[in-house]
Amino acid sequence: MLLFLRSYLSSPPLLTKAIDGELLYLYLGISYEAISSVLVREEVRQQKPIYYISSVLHGAELRYPIAEKAALAVVTSARKLRPYFQSHPIIVLTNQPLRQILQKPECSGRLIKWAVELGEFEITFQQRSAIRAQALADFIVECTPCPSNSNPKPNDWTLYVDGASSSKGSGAGALLLGPEGYRSEHALKFNFDATNNMAEYEALLLGLQLALQLQISVIQVYSDSQLVVNQINSICEVVDPVMVKYVALVAELKCNFQKFCLSKIPRAENEQADLLSKFASDSSSSSKSVFVEVLDEPSFMKPRMMEISTNLDTPSWTDSIISFLRDGIVPEDRQEAMKLRKKASRYTLVDGILYKRSFSLPLLRCLNPYEAEYALREVQEGVCGSHVGARTLAHKVLRQGYYWPNMYKDATHFVQKCPRCQFFAHLTH
Repeated sequence: MLLFLRSYLSSPPLLTKAIDGELLYLYLGISYEAISSVLVREEVRQQKPIYYISSVLHGAELRYPIAEKAALAVVTSARKLRPYFQSHPIIVLTNQPLRQILQKPECSGRLIKWAVELGEFEITFQQRSAIRAQALADFIVECTPCPSNSNPKPNDWTLYVDGASSSKGSGAGALLLGPEGYRSEHALKFNFDATNNMAEYEALLLGLQLALQLQISVIQVYSDSQLVVNQINSICEVVDPVMVKYVALVAELKCNFQKFCLSKIPRAENEQADLLSKFASDSSSSSKSVFVEVLDEPSFMKPRMMEISTNLDTPSWTDSIISFLRDGIVPEDRQEAMKLRKKASRYTLVDGILYKRSFSLPLLRCLNPYEAEYALREVQEGVCGSHVGARTLAHKVLRQGYYWPNMYKDATHFVQKCPRCQFFAHLTH
């Protein structure tokens, strides 16, 4: 079974060649910020891909209705795959009423223009009855990267927070709603005595931290606590020393959003977040669908940590790649700039940290020389260290999710300097 799976993964389906005049099928994939399509042909009741395209939406295109985005996907496919559309009859399989939309006399100007442009081709629209190649179109549109300078749609992300404190316990709940039906529920249980106002603030901090982890820049927050809303919006003065610390924490998180709005809503409209907070505060409740996190002390009592530079500003192999990915800085030499662009295509930046793309592994954290030496020492001499050989040591570090260019060479030098490794090297383990 393992050999079959390995052979299947190593031989993906290739693009096929269309026969002159045969019937072709077009599947569409639509999302908020991208469109895609897959052109396929049928052979012995199997659909084989011929070509696929994808395009990122910009500006006003982001505000098109779903049906108009589907029509735009057909027009884009006809422009990029014009030889196929001119020499083959095309059947567009979609769940949108494109034929009725493009033939309406009262349609908008751009739809009329698209209808005239598509009129020269032999295109038939049919209702999609099965998934089949639609899964490939959806996969392409999901993998189409969004440009880094694209602006998010305002108020796409909504956060509902609430806290509860009673004799049975106290807890907080946060409900995050996003585009395309995204929904995330989080609950927080307190192992300390918390007032109702403290629970409300902990719920707000929980929701904001969740939003920052998802790299959300524009968010609308709703809470049923009049005190919290007024204090955060500077409507009333903060007197309680504990509330002052909570307001400072929220203000620190607010600075990470491009747009932040906190509004008061009635308790009846905040029912779902209220249920999450009560669920967390009740120790007898249990659910597999809601993850309950335990907080042992108030958030303002957690120790503040400061990042300390360990490389002492020494040059590292990651500097040029990070500068290119973050700021677009390239060497003045043309050949060196070309080499850097090719090399940088295999790396990515996540929260300012450099990672290497891998074919069969997750993203690998890139280490500078100081961090690489520490990783080798921990794997070789740590709690579970076994003083293995250089090749095995480099492989173990790689499997832990770390990477740097001279892994095997550095592992060899490290093993040669290790007395225990040299003493037991001749023994059979």
